[in-house]
Amino acid sequence: MLHRVLLNEERIKYTWNKGLAISPEKLEEWVLFFRSKKMDVISLDEALVRCENNDRRKFVVITLDDGYKDNLTIGLPLFKKLNIPVTIYISTCFPDNKTIYWWYFLEEFILKNNSIDLNSIGLDITFRCESVEEKNKAYNYIREVLRRADYATHVNFAHKVCGLSDLEGLNKKLNLSWGEVKELSEEPLVTIGAHTMHHVSLANQKEELAKVEILQSKSEIEAKINKKVDHFAYPYGSLDDGSKREFFILKKAGFKSAVFNHPGSLFSVDGENKFKIPRMGLTDETSKRKVVDLFEGKVHLNFNGVNKTIC
Repeated sequence: MLHRVLLNEERIKYTWNKGLAISPEKLEEWVLFFRSKKMDVISLDEALVRCENNDRRKFVVITLDDGYKDNLTIGLPLFKKLNIPVTIYISTCFPDNKTIYWWYFLEEFILKNNSIDLNSIGLDITFRCESVEEKNKAYNYIREVLRRADYATHVNFAHKVCGLSDLEGLNKKLNLSWGEVKELSEEPLVTIGAHTMHHVSLANQKEELAKVEILQSKSEIEAKINKKVDHFAYPYGSLDDGSKREFFILKKAGFKSAVFNHPGSLFSVDGENKFKIPRMGLTDETSKRKVVDLFEGKVHLNFNGVNKTIC
């Protein structure tokens, strides 16, 4: 799982959000590493077919979330050079220029200020942010609160807490336009998926809102690119960002798959399993040992409290 492809001098400007981007050099290094391990880099559609057919060949699927412009400007030339298929999940607020990058805004605010107060947006949360330890604690706590919040809270956070106004200008700078999404969709290596309308944690919203976020994102993307959208990614992708309720909505809407941002092993794509496919974030800092452990099943087992050495 990736989000952005950025030159390293841009990527390292971030503190907590550095992992949202991977440098083109490191992505190429990872692809060559996968191939050295005899792993095919394939499309999501082919991966599902292989799973359905119990194909034992090892593979990797590369996915990118959200809809950042660098997916096209920096990513696409690299995808072509390496001849790797990718799935790009679009949250429609990105090409609609309505994205609230609260994760970036939160980072910048905490780094520049000695305290943060969210009472102005109805959240009884205050933190001192003087030391590095205090800043880390504040960011990690507030990130979890905002991750579960609704879009209106994200908007209020940007305006009332961070004092930001020209959000559309920032959107146009960072985001793919609809024309660029269509351009990507016409590339043989690229599959476009859906990622909600407003990049909200679906399982933490009311059912009707979750349904609208899923269905309207699918229909809007399909109308813009004139192609069927079969695949979905849960914003943020923690295990509590999607639930059986969302699995049912996705199945009824005709989606073929949905992915989390959570390491695990995929044993089947039958029933619910195809709507809770695990992924692992990949960055410049990810160790090869961790990736090898993932392929061997150790990451998933250890997360669930099982030591593979005793199995």
